Amino acid sequence: MNDLVELKKASVEKQDPDVLITRYRDGVSISEADAKEIDGAHLTMSQGNDMFIIVDLTFGDAQISSEAEEYFVYKGKMIPYIKGIAIISKHKSSFFAKLFGRSTKTLYPTKEFITFEEAQDWFKKLR
Repeated sequence: MNDLVELKKASVEKQDPDVLITRYRDGVSISEADAKEIDGAHLTMSQGNDMFIIVDLTFGDAQISSEAEEYFVYKGKMIPYIKGIAIISKHKSSFFAKLFGRSTKTLYPTKEFITFEEAQDWFKKLR
């Protein structure tokens, strides 16, 4: 199985056996259809295993529609397999991170970071 899936507006990489990284392309606009495609890549790469996900929002200005946010938070097929989500953003408190953290508090832990190292340290604590 490939450790990297390139999609039109994002890429999904398997960093560790239980860690996926989603990187959005610079300046893209993410629709609900794009969210479903990304969710499908997560499912394929996880192979039914529980995973931590790093969402990398550092590459430019990805715009995530409210429909895509709703899909990721409430309707995603990957939701039962998520052990935690770390959002990497140059600027803490992005709208997407706030929505994700507030809406999914009872399903799995979500936290925002500025560096990958901080996110990986947090995953180690959760394990």
